Amino acid sequence: MSPKRPSSLYGSAQGCSLRSYRSYNSINKVSHTEPCQLEEVKVAIKSQFGAEFRRFSIMMGAGIPVPSYEEFVANVQKLHRLNEDQKSSTHITYVAGDGSTLPISNDENLKKALEVRGRVLRLVVQHKGETLEEQFGYGVSPEVSSILDADVLPHELRRVRLCKFYNNKPLGFFIRDGFSERLTPWGFAPTPGIFISRLLPNGLAASTNLLNVNDEIIEVNGIDVSGKTLDQVTDIMIANSANLILTVKPAAVTSYTHGALLLGRFASYSLAQLIILLKWGTYQTLNIISLAVLGVALIFALALPPVSWKTAYEKKLIAVGLKPETVSKNSTTYKDFAKLHFKTLISDIKKIYGNMFMMKWSLWWALASCANYQIGNYTQTLWGTIIDVKHSEVYNGLTEALCPLIGGKVKSVYTSFFELDRATKCSLFELNN
Repeated sequence: MSPKRPSSLYGSAQGCSLRSYRSYNSINKVSHTEPCQLEEVKVAIKSQFGAEFRRFSIMMGAGIPVPSYEEFVANVQKLHRLNEDQKSSTHITYVAGDGSTLPISNDENLKKALEVRGRVLRLVVQHKGETLEEQFGYGVSPEVSSILDADVLPHELRRVRLCKFYNNKPLGFFIRDGFSERLTPWGFAPTPGIFISRLLPNGLAASTNLLNVNDEIIEVNGIDVSGKTLDQVTDIMIANSANLILTVKPAAVTSYTHGALLLGRFASYSLAQLIILLKWGTYQTLNIISLAVLGVALIFALALPPVSWKTAYEKKLIAVGLKPETVSKNSTTYKDFAKLHFKTLISDIKKIYGNMFMMKWSLWWALASCANYQIGNYTQTLWGTIIDVKHSEVYNGLTEALCPLIGGKVKSVYTSFFELDRATKCSLFELNN
């Protein structure tokens, strides 16, 4: 005779439950099968409503399905003997392992809350609107002073708002944990962090053009995520998904594009020098090669698929805070798109050049570019004047090939081994373009 299964609040059931859950590293709902636990686990729960405390337990594993959110809430309300008005005006939160308060508002939150081992799950039933978490965002620790001032934002960070009230698009991004280099009293050291791992093409995050893969998430609705696990950050995002405000550190822009440009210059000048020195051709041959390469590049540019102007129009509407669904697709014309484009262009020009740092950067870039082109054009004329091409070898191509190679290498080494802020780097090293 088999032993009797211990009684629980929900009793026993045959088989394991099949549910749709949200992936732990994503805030987009995906299909997921609830796995069966091989051993039976008893979860002790302590629920508080005002000055009233109730204790109960539920059994999970060994074929017993995880209770649904509706079942769980109904039983907690029944234990506290809540009337109909109290049921509609209260909500349930739980205390996570790090002491932060997180909501139980769906099956995903409930499943995460029940993942406790060796401790009592603490529930708090409160009236809506009376908690600090509803005012400042779930996941806030008891120290309210830890909430950062939204008006104070370092220049290397970016704050992005993803508001679902404007459209029905999913948030559309996945997150992962990883490490980033942070400055500590002992020098630079790898520090755990949360990063964006993937963007969905039709998601709200990709539509803003402000978030990118490998951007590090610093805050979620003013909550510092340092020291929190990937699951905890996911729970905070889910609780604030209707109006999500992310403070991110954009991924470090690599110098691959600039390096490819310098390498291309080195290769082209080196090839031209070899053609002249080895008598493979003349200067007319170089002109023909240049014209042919430009023609091939034009063909590739024309072969690329065009970008729909309606898609660009929708992204601009979201960027300026308008609702795309309020504009009928039939009434949208290219003229409307052109008007919005020039309107946002003028607004961006005023905003950008109203910044003194941007004015300084633009002026410095213009002067550096003019000086670089002036010197380059003058040296070609100077070489043609002082060198007798009929009786001597011309090595101006070799000189032009070594300039981008040596200059680019010195720039990359210096910026890698010497810690400079962004303004200093912009002011010192963009001469080498």
